[in-house]
Amino acid sequence: MDGDSILVIEDLKTYFFTDRGVVKAVDGLSLHIERGESLGIVGESGSGKSVTFLSVLKLIQHPGRIVGGRILFQGEDLIQKSESEMMNLRGTKISMIFQDPLTALNPVLRIGDQISETVLFHQKRDLLKNAPLSRRVSASMDPLWRKTLKKRASDRTLEMLELVKIPSAAQRLHDYPHQFSGGMRQRVVIAIALSCEPSVLIADEPTTALDVTIQAQILELLTDIRQKLKMSLILITHNFGIVKELCDRIAVMYAGKIVESSKVKDLFDNPKHPYTRALMECIPEASKKKVHPIPGFVSSLIDLPTGCSFHPRCQHVMERCKIEGPSLRKADEGSYVRCHLFNES
Repeated sequence: MDGDSILVIEDLKTYFFTDRGVVKAVDGLSLHIERGESLGIVGESGSGKSVTFLSVLKLIQHPGRIVGGRILFQGEDLIQKSESEMMNLRGTKISMIFQDPLTALNPVLRIGDQISETVLFHQKRDLLKNAPLSRRVSASMDPLWRKTLKKRASDRTLEMLELVKIPSAAQRLHDYPHQFSGGMRQRVVIAIALSCEPSVLIADEPTTALDVTIQAQILELLTDIRQKLKMSLILITHNFGIVKELCDRIAVMYAGKIVESSKVKDLFDNPKHPYTRALMECIPEASKKKVHPIPGFVSSLIDLPTGCSFHPRCQHVMERCKIEGPSLRKADEGSYVRCHLFNES
């Protein structure tokens, strides 16, 4: 990590306190992302990928809460910020594309209104923040000022729909979510997330339930927009192929922890952690005669095994693995692994 990291997560712990016990969804996770970098987060369902970045935005709901660690955005700890401060930051500095565009959009509001709402909320604050208090009050009541603000928001909304390549954007402003295909709804969600030009965009499974052709279009769109806006992208996915196509660096999660992180090319050329190698064995390829599933299941996060969480499923398990949990250590230049195979003294 160097001094150009825009987002740094240090020893993050997010737990859910349930009647059955404490679910350690994220348990001592550390990672960083550089300005303009694209980082892929991969792992099985339940590994803590989405919870990690909901924690970054402080969107964890009861019975969950962040119990430890720091989340530094441009050097400031987000965990210490108030809800009003986080509301001003979400959407402007850090935005998130959620998994299902149909549930992310309000079915009874027109698309244009939903994008304008985001723009108006943040633009109004920005236009008034340096004005004297008396001016803020009078401006908010001034019909001409409100009309000007609405016009700016409307122009920005059209600009965003054109940016995400919605055909006939000016006409489609007035349509409802159900009038869009799945791929077009995802473009609308991306438009909302980008409407205030965030520094960091978190995309949580952005191509779920889309066919292969539409997936490719959405990924190409994200690549183009990231380059145009020079923003950092965090891509949460199960799909190694998408990461290979889109990302500079990759972090592999298992049971609430990072088990391996590396540059994408290095990880595909030489995966080190047994879990990473096992995941890659699950990828169907024309050259493979057989796909090898990982034996067993992800351990319950309420009752994790002692030692390494992966040891019940690992083909290289040693006695040490059952007793002592490995730390995340440097294996090669830019490569970190949480495994006793690489942590021998």
